[in-house]
Amino acid sequence: MAYVTDTQLAADNGSTLVEHIADGAGATARTVQGKLRDVVHVDDFGAVGDGMADDSGAFTDALSALQSQGGGTLRIGRKTYAIASPIILDAPHPMSLVIEGEGAGSIIRQTTANASVVEIGATQIQRASAFRRLALTNAGTGGHIISVGRKGCTLFEMDHVDIAQSNPAKHVIHAPHGEVYDSRFHGGDWYLHPGSTVSGVHIRTDPVKGPSFNENIFENLRVHQAYAAPFFDIASAASDSWLVNNTFRHINFEKCRGGGIKFANARGWTIENLSFWDQDSGPYAGHLIHAAGNGGYASVANSFKAILRHGDSLAPGKRDIFLEDADFSFVANCFTQHADGPSYDWNNKNVVVIGLLYGELNVGGRTSLRGDQLINYGSIFGGSVYGDALLSVGGINVPEQCRISSGGGYVNFDAMANGLGQIFAARAPDGTITKLVFAADGQSFWPLTDAKVDLGFAGQSFRDAYLSGTLKVDSVQVVSSQQPPITDAKGGDEVPKINAILAALRAHGLIAAA
Repeated sequence: MAYVTDTQLAADNGSTLVEHIADGAGATARTVQGKLRDVVHVDDFGAVGDGMADDSGAFTDALSALQSQGGGTLRIGRKTYAIASPIILDAPHPMSLVIEGEGAGSIIRQTTANASVVEIGATQIQRASAFRRLALTNAGTGGHIISVGRKGCTLFEMDHVDIAQSNPAKHVIHAPHGEVYDSRFHGGDWYLHPGSTVSGVHIRTDPVKGPSFNENIFENLRVHQAYAAPFFDIASAASDSWLVNNTFRHINFEKCRGGGIKFANARGWTIENLSFWDQDSGPYAGHLIHAAGNGGYASVANSFKAILRHGDSLAPGKRDIFLEDADFSFVANCFTQHADGPSYDWNNKNVVVIGLLYGELNVGGRTSLRGDQLINYGSIFGGSVYGDALLSVGGINVPEQCRISSGGGYVNFDAMANGLGQIFAARAPDGTITKLVFAADGQSFWPLTDAKVDLGFAGQSFRDAYLSGTLKVDSVQVVSSQQPPITDAKGGDEVPKINAILAALRAHGLIAAA
């Protein structure tokens, strides 16, 4: 029998002299050294993790060791690792490099002015690299938390990574060339500095490379303190550089008074289940969702679902959803708990709406809102719609208590099958009525059976209000919701003139009989 001496065990290769065998049938013996090298830990390369000593060299050496093995996972402890230079993920494709911690107590902190915490894909695209279960932060003069280079990344993952950006002039993610594909940002709290002057995530695509920010998912995040700009600001730099099939879901925006998501030239995005909280700290100075213009290249075929504002009111001219340049979109089940109610602006675009509750919708000019679903699910139930020209509402059932104002144009209820409930319609912002048209095509019919059309409100005047088109009328009462039927005048010098006006209004069905 051979014996191993203490001197041999104490040597650099001592762990090669001791075998390890896993518990279980079929397990084979390995050296302890081989077993321990299954895990690469930054502390094995001299990292201190005391928050003061520079551990950037240890990260560089550890990642180089992983590259020499063809990739792998670098683990860090529950410590604060100070670094004076960025962690660089720039391995040859398709190598995967993963840095994994033990939760929020595993912190990597950049201490050098204007240096990013992490740099990705400067010269080679990074594939299937990741950060997991750790925190990234910097000093007050530090750079971006994550900088994405010209080559970018694909299948990149950030899983339960907390971020604190301490420099008010820098971003959480800065990708000036785009080049982010099929990546997932899942879980974690992302904080901007309270005095931040920039967006949290700033992405622009490369004008010479075409589509370059596609099929990415941001989900299950809490983002904080975007006061001067929207937290997400993503746009293409050229007409052929599209932003395709990106998803933002289950995100809680806290104190993001500068807005939530601003984008341009997007295609097929899904934005859903977003909550905005900013209680008692002032109105939102930016649109919560803003599809901005981009040289005339509209965003197309995007959907917006369950955008919830629980916090403060909107500043004048700001919207919960502003589709400034986004055509053929879908909006469903958006709501606010605040007293000012939600505000929406489609800006002349084609939008299908389901379940837009208690809201204000500015449709702009030449806008058409059509389709059975628009009414089937109680769209604009209890809300108001206003605009400068055409608003066309087509569907099956009429929403109850819906105030519709057409501004300088007209409202067309087209081919309704049932006249259910009450319609409060056609009041312009100045309190006047413009033109209300039922079945204006002259072919379709709307049976107004026991329906009520409200053309006025207490203390409001109306002008040029009349019904036109082909009508099938059965027991229709035109009333004012806030006041009783108007009786004839009883005294005064103007009695004949007043009564003549009232008679004309009754003849046209605009007021109820005395």
